[in-house]
Amino acid sequence: MGNHWAVAAYTLAIGNVLSLNHYMPALEVLRDAKTKFEVIGDRLAVAKCMQIIGDTLRMLDRYDEALSNQEQAKSEFETIGNRQGAAQCRKGIGDTLGMLDRYDDALSSLERARTEFETIGDRLGAAQCIQGIGDTLRELDRYDDALPNLEQAKAEFETIGDRLGVAECTRSIGDTLRRLDRYDNALSNLEQAKMEFETMGDRLGAAQCMKGIGDTLRMLHRYEDALSNVEQAKVDFERIGDRLGVADCTKSIGDTLRMLNRYDDALSNLEQAKTEFETIGDPLGAAQCMQCIGETLGMLNRYDDALLNLERAKAEFETIGGRLSAAQCMQSIGEALRKLYRYDDALSSLEQAKVRFETIGKWHDAAKCMQRIGKILRRLHRYDAAKPMLEQAKAAFEVIGNRLGTAECGMYLGYLAIAQGDSDRAEVLLMQSLTMYDSMDMPHRTARCRTKLAGLRPGQSASSG
Repeated sequence: MGNHWAVAAYTLAIGNVLSLNHYMPALEVLRDAKTKFEVIGDRLAVAKCMQIIGDTLRMLDRYDEALSNQEQAKSEFETIGNRQGAAQCRKGIGDTLGMLDRYDDALSSLERARTEFETIGDRLGAAQCIQGIGDTLRELDRYDDALPNLEQAKAEFETIGDRLGVAECTRSIGDTLRRLDRYDNALSNLEQAKMEFETMGDRLGAAQCMKGIGDTLRMLHRYEDALSNVEQAKVDFERIGDRLGVADCTKSIGDTLRMLNRYDDALSNLEQAKTEFETIGDPLGAAQCMQCIGETLGMLNRYDDALLNLERAKAEFETIGGRLSAAQCMQSIGEALRKLYRYDDALSSLEQAKVRFETIGKWHDAAKCMQRIGKILRRLHRYDAAKPMLEQAKAAFEVIGNRLGTAECGMYLGYLAIAQGDSDRAEVLLMQSLTMYDSMDMPHRTARCRTKLAGLRPGQSASSG
């Protein structure tokens, strides 16, 4: 019996190591270990195998199977009287529920697991729960609540001496800062986390950081650098066998190609990513691709097709509970309606999106809505309403540090000043925008400002085209 137990324990140890990166081989070995322990009659070891099998299935994006194994393992640990094992399973259940977009249930499981870990004096388990709570709050777009949880978890990991936990929290803090439009701070955290993962030999963690760095560079309009980082991350995910990571990168590549005006290549990547998310069973990822496809079709002036995709994506986000993504779809729907000259409908969509962004705390997106509302009001010759809207948007962009948004609002305020007969103010605004566009190497927009400046005459009141 002793030899049989030793063989089973050795098999479990191998499966445990493989589960760190090599998920499919790990699954086979862990199931073999579970069978061996069942023959021996070691209920504790069987429960441990089920727990690790559940965690491994989660990494393979097989969430329903993962949940089933984790719940069985939790029940077994509770029957045996192993509180730590039950708490670990409860944490794993919370993590899996989050992947199934059941965020409220996930928070409940993680909070209960954290309490249990604190009761039994397991600081590492409690820190991991705080980390999971922070990550879940981020998915609920509650970024200001997420950050203190992640920083608290990171500090606890540093005290314990858990380098992996520190690196994971640093990466999550970087991702959260990016969503708060704090891009320089985000890059700093993601670079730091990537170095830590590489030092530990954690290829998956490093690849996730590289993808996050690429996404952040895209937000800073450094598209070529963004593409390089995300393409490298995709190669690394493919080598590891992480299908979700590959799909995320394919979507990100599509997003970046769109910003480089390579629309056909962008659509190809986005369709490919959507199919992969659907195959994996990730409705959020598939809906995000649908949203991006709609926005890309809009850039190709295919507005009816764009609206169809955006409305489908919005409905899916609302079903899932993705408040931010639903608001972003509403914003893009407003833009498509504007291009179709349906100005009243466009204004309604953009006003609703603005309110949602402000509720979430996404001031950058709220400012973009204000900017677009101001542009529509100007088109409708409602100058007195357009001016404060554009001024508010410009002020918000200046606070955030978005130079492109600041320049665009300044340019449209210049157009307004011309329409209202204020040539001196128009000249100041257009010169400021021209200088900013020139520094960002945007010759087309620089030329637009120069053309308007060249046509300025005292008392002139012609509006822009």
